[in-house]
Amino acid sequence: MKKSIFSYFTFYIFLLSFVTISYISIDSSFRRTIIGLSLGFINSYYAISIENHLIKENNLNKAVRKLEQQIKITDFLTTKSKNSFLDNIYFNANKIEKFIKSDQEYMYLSNIIKNLIEKDPKIYNAIIWDAKLMYLNKIDVKKILKRIDQAINLSPSSTEAYRFALDFTFKHNKQELFKKYCIKYHTSLLGSKHEKDNFSFFGSSSLGKFAIQIEPTSRDQEFYIIDGINLNKEIDYTVILKNPKDLESLNLISNFFPGVSIDVTKISIVNKENNNINLPLNRIYFSSKESFFQVNEGKIKIITTSKNDELINIKLDKQYKNISKIILKINFSRLNLTNYTCK
Repeated sequence: MKKSIFSYFTFYIFLLSFVTISYISIDSSFRRTIIGLSLGFINSYYAISIENHLIKENNLNKAVRKLEQQIKITDFLTTKSKNSFLDNIYFNANKIEKFIKSDQEYMYLSNIIKNLIEKDPKIYNAIIWDAKLMYLNKIDVKKILKRIDQAINLSPSSTEAYRFALDFTFKHNKQELFKKYCIKYHTSLLGSKHEKDNFSFFGSSSLGKFAIQIEPTSRDQEFYIIDGINLNKEIDYTVILKNPKDLESLNLISNFFPGVSIDVTKISIVNKENNNINLPLNRIYFSSKESFFQVNEGKIKIITTSKNDELINIKLDKQYKNISKIILKINFSRLNLTNYTCK
């Protein structure tokens, strides 16, 4: 009897396995789903393991070995070239890189950085990491500078490459190059940066645009995208409303890089009778999710600190009727990366 039950059980297991394998072989969509779920589980496992090695165990070596293991498995299951799972490997590498505290520890990342660049030679942070390794390995200065420039050319307004460029040129007493990188950092607008698990109204961090949200407390919210800003200049940024509105508050929404200074020097509004009204800045209430404020000679300085979307609420001193236009006079600039100025 037991033998008969075992035989039936074995037969049904075999039959179920056969049907499953056959279905996976025939249905490509189902096959991709199964593989995707498996790799998703693998990526989650490695992300959690690496984080535990770094935070709970304070063990950098284990974290690096675990990431090297993840690379081997994903290469085996997918392809050694660029693939959809590269983001997860880069995400974990970024965690490890942030944990590093010394030059010696940086060398542990050598193979991982090489692997990332082989898969995709245009990963911004991986190029910077490679430049740091070149410096530690005492590679020719010109080659290191060329590598830095490659990163900057990928995203001229991103911050990380400039931090290394300024440190590197300062150490080598390259004063003209220090000045060049410093000026470029303070004046570059092009480029953006998107980070995994960072969901943005704008799609990524950049210096290219911001938005004005009208009447954020009402049901019929309106968003006006201002595409294109100037750095280091006081400029009037004008929003023309679709229809005249009673205005009591508004939001300035952005996803600028951390370290941007937003100096609001004047806010004026125009009503449907075409009357221009200058609002008293000292009676307007500014608040935000994560930024900080300074008030200097009647100007409101807002300093961004986050890579997430920032919402700055501007509550007016009273309700203004039938407003058709809003004009914000703002000077956008970037805070210094070191205590040395470009001069």
